[in-house]
Amino acid sequence: MPLDSFKRLVACCALLCATPLIAKTGVPTRIDFNRDIRPILSENCFHCHGTDANQRKAKLRLDTREGALGKGAVVPGKPAESEMIARILSSDPDEQMPPPESNRRLSSEQKELLRAWIKEGANYDTHWAFQTPVRPALPTVKQKKWARNEIDHFILARLEAEKLKPTAEAPMPKLLRRIALDLTGVPPTPEQMKSWGAQRDPFNAALDELLASPRFGERMTADWMDIARYADTHGFNNDSARSMWRWRDWAIEAFNKNLPYDQFITEQLAGDLLPRPTLDQLIATGFNRNHVINSEGGIIDEEYRVEYVGDRVRTVSMGWLGLTMECARCHDHKFDPITQKEYFSMFAFFNSVNEHGEAGRIANAAPFIAAPTKQQQVEMKKHRATMDDAEQKMSALVAKQDWKNVAFDTLRKEEPSSLTIPEPERIVELDLAGFGSNTISNLVGGKPFKVRGKVISTDGPLEEAGLLFDGESSLKTGALPKGDGKWAFAAWVRRDKTTEGSIFSTMNFGVPASSQQYGKGVEIRFTEDGAVEVRTARRWPAYSANIATQEKIPVGEWHHILVTCDGSEKAKGLRIFIDGEECFRDVLQDDFANSGLSGDALIGASDEPNVTKFAGAVADVRIWARPSDIEKVAGEVREQVVQSALKAHSKGKGQSLLTSSGTKRAWLVKNNSDFAQMETEWRNSRATWLQLEREAPTTMVMKDLSKPRETRVLFRGEYDQPREIVEPGVPEFLPPLPPNAPRNRLGLAQWFTDPQHPLTARVVVNRFWQNLFGTGIVKTSEDFGFQSEYPSHPELLDWLAREFVESGWDVKQLHRLMVSSATYRQDSRSTPKLNEHDPENRLLAHGPRLRLTAEMLRDQALALSGLLKEQIGGPPVYPYQPTNFYLGIVVAAAYPGTVYDDAKGDDLYRRSLYTFWKRTVPHPTLATFDAPDREVCVAKRLKTNTPLQALALMNDTIQLEASRKLAERMLTEGGATARDQIRFAFELATARKPDSSEQKALLGFLESRLGFYRSDIEAAKSFLSVGASARNEKLDPAELAAYANVASLILNLDETITRN
Repeated sequence: MPLDSFKRLVACCALLCATPLIAKTGVPTRIDFNRDIRPILSENCFHCHGTDANQRKAKLRLDTREGALGKGAVVPGKPAESEMIARILSSDPDEQMPPPESNRRLSSEQKELLRAWIKEGANYDTHWAFQTPVRPALPTVKQKKWARNEIDHFILARLEAEKLKPTAEAPMPKLLRRIALDLTGVPPTPEQMKSWGAQRDPFNAALDELLASPRFGERMTADWMDIARYADTHGFNNDSARSMWRWRDWAIEAFNKNLPYDQFITEQLAGDLLPRPTLDQLIATGFNRNHVINSEGGIIDEEYRVEYVGDRVRTVSMGWLGLTMECARCHDHKFDPITQKEYFSMFAFFNSVNEHGEAGRIANAAPFIAAPTKQQQVEMKKHRATMDDAEQKMSALVAKQDWKNVAFDTLRKEEPSSLTIPEPERIVELDLAGFGSNTISNLVGGKPFKVRGKVISTDGPLEEAGLLFDGESSLKTGALPKGDGKWAFAAWVRRDKTTEGSIFSTMNFGVPASSQQYGKGVEIRFTEDGAVEVRTARRWPAYSANIATQEKIPVGEWHHILVTCDGSEKAKGLRIFIDGEECFRDVLQDDFANSGLSGDALIGASDEPNVTKFAGAVADVRIWARPSDIEKVAGEVREQVVQSALKAHSKGKGQSLLTSSGTKRAWLVKNNSDFAQMETEWRNSRATWLQLEREAPTTMVMKDLSKPRETRVLFRGEYDQPREIVEPGVPEFLPPLPPNAPRNRLGLAQWFTDPQHPLTARVVVNRFWQNLFGTGIVKTSEDFGFQSEYPSHPELLDWLAREFVESGWDVKQLHRLMVSSATYRQDSRSTPKLNEHDPENRLLAHGPRLRLTAEMLRDQALALSGLLKEQIGGPPVYPYQPTNFYLGIVVAAAYPGTVYDDAKGDDLYRRSLYTFWKRTVPHPTLATFDAPDREVCVAKRLKTNTPLQALALMNDTIQLEASRKLAERMLTEGGATARDQIRFAFELATARKPDSSEQKALLGFLESRLGFYRSDIEAAKSFLSVGASARNEKLDPAELAAYANVASLILNLDETITRN
C-alpha cells in the first residue's frame, strides 16, 4: 500500500473511533446543514471549490451536492471513503485541505461536524436566506407570564433550552431614557419624564408620543444615510459641494408619515417611472444618485460612468438584499451563486441613466431637478393660483373677435417702433434680403457669414426675408468679439422636421474631446419634441449650463425666440422668451463657468460630431454682446413682435403669431385698461414664480435615456472590455421578476417588494433589530449570503419578516412591536455567569448595553445643555471643527465646499445629521466615533474604543460649551443646594439619582474646583469663554466654571454615553 494511502486510512480510522469526542465537543445530535456545515465550507472551501468556474481548482465543486458527490469528495454515509475527510485530516502539506498557504485551519470540532454530516448522509439544503420565510408557530415556553408579545416566546424558548433565565425589567426611568434614545436619538426632557410618569402606563404613553414625534424620522434617517451613502460633496480629489439635502429631508418625512416600506423602496428605486410622479417621488430617486462623482480633469468619462452604475448595484444589493453582489463584477462570485452574467443583468437596470462620468465640478451633476422647499411650494402654488385666475379673465377678453379691427386702426395711427438698444451692443444683424450665393452681410459690420452647403432664400414670417436650411447647410462667420459674459440672441425660427438641430452655435468641437476647450461656447437648438434648448459651456459636457423650455414649438410655424444671459455662471442667469413671453424651463445641467459669447459662430448647425443639423428657416437674426439692460432687450423685442404680427396679418401672414395669446395680450395691454391691470397681476405672479423656481434648491435624480443603453458583460469588470450582450434580469437562485413587471427599475422595485421575496423583509427587520439591540438576529447584517452568520433566532427572524409584510410594511408598527417586548424591556445588568455563557449577549438574557452613536453623543450633549435647536430639515450646517482643519488636505478654494466656516447662531446647535458631510474630510469628532465617510454603502458601522474618543468628549468645543450651559441649568433649575443641583444634572443625564457614594464624590470634586477657580478667576473666565453662546452674566464666574467641570464629568460618565 502506498505511504500516502496508508496515512489516509490511519487518519480516517482514528476519526471513526472518536465517537466520545463528538459528545465532548458539543456536536449536535442532528446536523443542520445551513447552521453547522455551510459556514465551514463557505469560509474554508468555496473560494477554490465554489461558484466561480474560472477559478475552480481540480474541477471540484463543493457548493452543490452534485458537485461534491460527483468527484468522490463526499460519499454519503461513508466518511472513511470520502476524500474530503482524508484531506482535512492529512498532515501532508501537499495533501492537506485547506492548503497551508491559505492560512485557514479547521478546528477539531469543525472536522467532527463534517464527519458526522457525511455519516448522516451529507444532506445539502437551500441556503436559509434564499428560502421564502414562512410564519412559524410560536414555540412553547414555561415562563408564559414573562412574555409580553410574540417576540418573547422565541427568545425565551432559546433561553430555556440553554437553561438560562431572562433578567428583570429595567427601572421605568431608565427604560424611558432607552426608548427615547432608540426612537428619537435624543434623551427625554424633564417635562416629558414628568408627563409620562403621571400616566397609568408611562411606557406606552412615551411610546405613542415618541413614534409620533418628528424626531423619529430624524433618528431613522440618520441610519438610512449610511446605507444611501449620503454626503454633501461629490468625493474624489476635487470633492466639491453638491446639493442633495432635499433627498435627506424626503427620507425624514417618509419615516415620519410612516410611508409603507415597500413604497419607500419603490419611490427611491423608480419614483420617476411611476405614473405621473410627484415632486417628492422624483426627489426620492436621489437615493441612487448619492454616489461619489468625479470631476478631475483627464479622467475617462465612460470609465467613471460605469463605476457609478456599479455603485448602484452594490448599494441596492447590500441595502435591500443583504448581498455582496459587487463581488461578481469581475468574475463569478467566490461564495454566493451569482454569476458575472447575472451581475451585469442587474447592472442593466441602472445603465441607462442620462449621465456623464466626468461631472459635478461646481454643482449637481445631471440629471437633476428644481426641488423647491415646502415653503417655496406654498408660495409657488399661491402665485400659480393667481396666474390661473388672471389667465381665465384675460382669456375671456382675448376671445372677443373685435379686437383685431381696433388693433389695425390703432396701428395705422402709430409710428412704427424700432429697437433702441445702443448699436455698439449689437454685433450681428444679418442682411437676409441681400443674400448672395456664398456670403451674407452683417449690417452692423464685421465679417460676413459664409454659406456652407445649400441655403435657400425664402419668405420670412412677416415682411422680411428668411433663409431655408435643408438639414445639411449652415452659415459661418469669423470670431465674434468677446464680451463680459452678458449676451442676447434673437431670431424668427421655423422648424420643418421633428428632429433636433442647432439654430446658433459657437461651441468648439474642433479640438480633441480630451481638450479643456472641447465644446466651449454657446448653442441654441431645438430638441426632437420642439423644446428650445440653450447650452453654454466652459467644456462640454462636464462644465456647462443647459436649460430647455417646457413649451414646445410645433412644426411648420414661425415663432420668435429670444435668449438672454446675464453674465452669471449659473443656469438661473439664462432666460428664454418665445414670442416675447418668458418661458417656464427645465434646468438640465448647472455646472459651468460662463465662457461668454466668443469664437466662430454657426447658424443652422453645430460642429458637434454625429448630430443632426437644423432643418427649417430663420429670419431677422440679431445678436447683442454686453447688453446693458437685459430687461430692455426683452421688452422691446416683445413690442416689435406684436407690431410685426399685426402688420403681417393684413397681408395674410403671421397667422400663428396673431392667434397666439402672447401677441393678443401684448396689444391689449396697451389698449385696454382692465386687461392691462389683469396682465400686470399675471405678469408679476409669473415673474415671482419664475424667480422662486430659479432660487429653488436642486437635487440629483434618476432619469433614463429615451433609448436604453446596450449592456454587455465587461471582462474583468473593465469598462473597455465588453463581451456578450445581456438584458435586465435577476439572479437565478432568487425568484424571477413578476410576470407582468417591466424590464426596468420599476419592475425591479416590484420584484424587491414581492411579499414572497426571501430577502427584502428579512434584511430590513434584521437591520431595525440591530439598531435596537446592538446586533442583528443575523450578525452579518451586510451579508445574508453563504458567508453570513447563521441567525441566532431563525424562527423569530422569519416570524418578524412575515409580520412586517402582512402589516402592510408598517415601520412604526414593527418598532412598536420590538420595543414593547419583554426582551427589550430587560435591565442591561449582566452577571459573570451570563458573560461567560454568552459574551456577546446573542441570546438576549439581559437588555443590550450600547455606546451611543457619534451623532447621538453630540445631540445628547446639546439636548441636556439646552443648546439643541430642533429645526427639521434644510441645507447642511457647519458646527464647530478645528480651525484650518481642511488646510493642506483639500484642493484649492476654486471649488465649492473646500472652505469650512463655522456656522452662526442656531445653526451651530442643529442635530448632527444636518452636519456638512465632506467625503474626503468628514467632521473629525463624528469620524472619531466611527461615523463612516460614506464613500460607499455601509450596513453596519465599526465599533471602536480609543483614547482619542475620551479626549474628544472632554475637550471638543461643543462638549465644553454644553458643559457650561448644563452648569447654568444646574444653578438656575436644579434647586437651592449643591446636592440638589448635582442630583438634577446626574438624573437628567442618566435617568437615575446618584447613590450616596456618587453624590459624595461629585460634591468633593465641586468643592475642589470651586477652590481652584476662586483663586484664579481669569482661568474661570477663560474656561467659560469656549463656545459662541452667551454666558449667563448673573452667575459668579468661579462658581459657574466649577459647576461646568462637574457637568463635564457627568457628560463623560460611561453611563451617560451608553444606552443602558
